[in-house]
Amino acid sequence: METTELNKQVNFLKGYVIAEVPIGFGAMIAPSFRHGLNDAELEAAIIAFRKLLANMFDKIIKGDEKLFVKKKNMMTLDLNTIAWVLYRMGEMCELKVSPHKRLTGKIVEGYHYENKPHFQRLYQFLAELGFRFTGVDFSKEIPFHEAPSFNIEHDDEATIVGLKLIAESLDNVKGSIRPLNIILRGDFYPLANSKPMAHTWYLRDFVRSLSPEISAFLLEMDAYLINNGCKVVGKKNNFTTDVSFEYSAKKGRSKVGIAKISISVDECVIMLDDDVYSLDKMLTFDWLKQRIETKLMATTGLEVDDGDITDTD
Repeated sequence: METTELNKQVNFLKGYVIAEVPIGFGAMIAPSFRHGLNDAELEAAIIAFRKLLANMFDKIIKGDEKLFVKKKNMMTLDLNTIAWVLYRMGEMCELKVSPHKRLTGKIVEGYHYENKPHFQRLYQFLAELGFRFTGVDFSKEIPFHEAPSFNIEHDDEATIVGLKLIAESLDNVKGSIRPLNIILRGDFYPLANSKPMAHTWYLRDFVRSLSPEISAFLLEMDAYLINNGCKVVGKKNNFTTDVSFEYSAKKGRSKVGIAKISISVDECVIMLDDDVYSLDKMLTFDWLKQRIETKLMATTGLEVDDGDITDTD
């Protein structure tokens, strides 16, 4: 993979890391995931883990090649393995919060990676991100799932709590989602659910990789459509950067599609009926905004005005 293409992809994925903790989210975390910690400690853990992810992507952008593996005679960025290893560390080790925060235990199974030299580089990569492992020497080519019981610590103790929470977040999603889509995005939303539920994707978490103009337009349209009665369903591809959001409105007893927004590393488009518009190629979005408003009004029979709905009958 060429450097320019790689930096484009990694910067895009870095933008998929959820940027902010919703106000008061610590209080929303279900009792089974609190580990005796208060709201401030839980929110600090979320922030610390997302900072870890940002540092990870920055290391790759700056030229760190430890996560690369050779496949079909070419070097490929192996984010899948780092996501699995982070997940297994948090999932299978017990969180201890006294006298200091650490994970302890034995990973009895996990992501079985046969390329041991690559594993050594992975261990070194994690160590350079601030992790410390005691009770085991991974420089001897011992994969995590073959290691004896050991302790995992970090220079920032809040990161250890965040690692445990993000693993529990993935476990609390109903359905099959690859770790990189939750772990490597710092997606802690599922912790607010008392039991596993189907995951909800929010457009606001996928626009930071886009230009400020496109981002602002998409957020405006998302709020406009939802405020005016539309339902939105987000879907994330399990293997690529592709994510889509479909907006629909009621017409009598029927549900009618209004618009579909699709985002990927290659392009961002809006689909209206059979027309597809590439936002990357547009200089202004005024005409497109007007068309969306017109379609919504024609579908619902309502007069729509920036969040207010007035029946015209």
